[in-house]
Amino acid sequence: MKNIYKTICIVFGLITTAPVYAIPLLTVGSLDTQIANTGNTEPTNSGDAVEEAWVESLLGFDVSYVTRTNSNNAVAIDGHTNTYAQQLVGTPDYFLIKIGTGGISALSHILFENNDKLTYAAFTLSDLGLSGSGNQTIGRLSHISEFNSSNISVPEPATLALLISGLALISWSARRRQDHT
Repeated sequence: MKNIYKTICIVFGLITTAPVYAIPLLTVGSLDTQIANTGNTEPTNSGDAVEEAWVESLLGFDVSYVTRTNSNNAVAIDGHTNTYAQQLVGTPDYFLIKIGTGGISALSHILFENNDKLTYAAFTLSDLGLSGSGNQTIGRLSHISEFNSSNISVPEPATLALLISGLALISWSARRRQDHT
């Protein structure tokens, strides 16, 4: 009976002291660029349309909402204190991290431009307004919303008119040469 008890204690000890998974910075690329946080312009709620409108108001152009990840699967970045990465669903141009503030003075919505490795969101707790101690930890991450810019380059009418007139001139010139030969 003592041997079974010892075996159970050893197994339990090994399971509970398993190392925490960390990801190398090389895998996630550089930290993403924080563009803005809620400050005084906090969205009224976390609905997809409200978050999209908030992002558009900050960027000054239309974006398209891609998806939301409601689970917190952020892992520590190896060798960097209070620095985390979470794999994204797509490869968005921008992502928004929502923090559940619940009684702490932290930012609630933080917008980032996705740099380098577009499949990861890489950020620090200080980017999120969290200290990393007490109840201000990565556990406060509520969700990540992903956005792509909707900026499609459309030529201006004057540019298009110049292009068409240039092609017409080349065509007229070629036809004129053909008539003289």
